[in-house]
Amino acid sequence: MAGLCATVIHAQQRGPLPGDDVLARVGSRTITVQDFQDRIDFMPWPGKDNPATRDSAKIQALASLVAEKLLSIQAADQGFLENSKTSTAINAIEKLLSRDLLYRREVMGRITIREEELQTALRRYASIVRLNTYRMDTEENARRLAEELNSHTDDTLSSPTATGILAHDTITVSFGDLTVSYEEVAFRLDSVRQAEAAFDADVGWSVFQLVEKFSNPAFVRANMQERLAAATQKLKKRKERGQEVEFNRGFFTHSMNMDSAAFRHVAESLFVIMVKDSAGHRQEGFFGVRGDDVDELRRALSPILHTPFATMGDLSVTTGEMIEELKFFPLKFEALKKGSFLYTLNKSIQPIAEAAVLSQEAIRRRLNEAQEVQRELGMWGDALQAEKLLKYLLDSLARAVVHSADSARPADEKGVVNAINNYLLSLARRYNVEMYFGKLVNVPISTSNMVTRRRIGFGGSMMAVPMIMRLFEWLESWNSTTIISP
Repeated sequence: MAGLCATVIHAQQRGPLPGDDVLARVGSRTITVQDFQDRIDFMPWPGKDNPATRDSAKIQALASLVAEKLLSIQAADQGFLENSKTSTAINAIEKLLSRDLLYRREVMGRITIREEELQTALRRYASIVRLNTYRMDTEENARRLAEELNSHTDDTLSSPTATGILAHDTITVSFGDLTVSYEEVAFRLDSVRQAEAAFDADVGWSVFQLVEKFSNPAFVRANMQERLAAATQKLKKRKERGQEVEFNRGFFTHSMNMDSAAFRHVAESLFVIMVKDSAGHRQEGFFGVRGDDVDELRRALSPILHTPFATMGDLSVTTGEMIEELKFFPLKFEALKKGSFLYTLNKSIQPIAEAAVLSQEAIRRRLNEAQEVQRELGMWGDALQAEKLLKYLLDSLARAVVHSADSARPADEKGVVNAINNYLLSLARRYNVEMYFGKLVNVPISTSNMVTRRRIGFGGSMMAVPMIMRLFEWLESWNSTTIISP
């Protein structure tokens, strides 16, 4: 396309901008305030934490997001997504986002908090209790021990004589630290040395004896609104765990069957990969699986990627899908000795397989078509495609230098940067880019410069958003040849 059709608008806005306000247009696509904030808030970006450089940082980040959109559009036009690792990564992220939406609907969406529950939570949040705890073998022995402890109202009892004590400890707990049934008993105790038997369906029988009860400093320091928020959050967390257990109980009505041969292939191949570079896999006293391990594992097991790894009823997870899930679960091994390695992986694989099956269920319910999933998936797709095309361009430029007449000369870094900038400039002209920098003044952003990870419902985690590639140097040439509108 001949001529330059891009426009920069520097008009200043007043007041906060709505999330759907447009900051840039790239062909038929837009970058909204929400798009911009989502990307820059949850990942590091130089200068955003400094008031003196924050405005420049916003401009550079917006130009980089425009560059990402341009590269993504071009990558799609040139078919970079087809039959590539990028396509596999996008499919894996689609499953993760769909599973997370299933969790939000079936677990988080079913949580309700009654007013009386909140008032009880506030009362308990105000105190911290210190307890003698005794794990017991039977109800009879638990009640006998509680009677014995209550019969001594002074310090004369040095050691209880009741039988059936499995373990004894002293703990300090606040609201939310214990299971519901245990907490009912622990916070009901109101006099020192008072004891009571308590039962929990998952843990069993215990006896709690009050040692001390005192004010919770966090409660004392907070105002009423902060106290309500903290108590509500603790209640939600507890109900979330309970609702997840209830959902899983209703969903996993068939046994999970895993193919032993597929597991052996994955385990042995992963072991070989990690042993080959044991030092590079050392992480805080453990040996951890890296992202590139998964890619190497896929290549090593390419002939069996489509074979079943786990099945439950009419749902099935392939070996390839299972391998891709390993990127999102923090597998750690105490030692790279084959026996212990296989044992640890075997113990860890069940929840990963269950999460993968729940991803299949989410897709079966067509949650991947939901608007919130499609929006996030579009963001990840743009970032991954842009990254793939940029890598291809850089590799092509490197090959061009090697095959030039003066191939003995190392690649000219400045020349490579200029070539990429010129390429982006040509794309900006082709797709009629518009950027409204004046609006950025009124777009608040987080000053945190840390990588943020996101917990996925039913297990696993991923980066909250893709990192923004630093691709803003083309902006200088673009501005110098662009019509400036008031």
